[in-house]
Amino acid sequence: MAVGIALMTLTGCVAAPPGPPPPAAYPHPAIAAAQAHIQSAAAILRDRAASDFGGHKAAALRWLAAADQQLQEAKAYANRPQ
Repeated sequence: MAVGIALMTLTGCVAAPPGPPPPAAYPHPAIAAAQAHIQSAAAILRDRAASDFGGHKAAALRWLAAADQQLQEAKAYANRPQ
């Protein structure tokens, strides 16, 4: 019996103790809310703004995309393995 237990332990047949939850378990609601607002603002500009406002609409869309990317990177950083 002792040999069987030793073999199971050495071969990895024994379950490891539970560790921290995977990164997906950390949703970061404030970041998700900010991203939703950014995406909504971008959609409004793209779909409803009648003018390009002298190029400022395109610039605003680029800044919104950059902000969304920064928030994605913030979530990735917060969820990185420690």
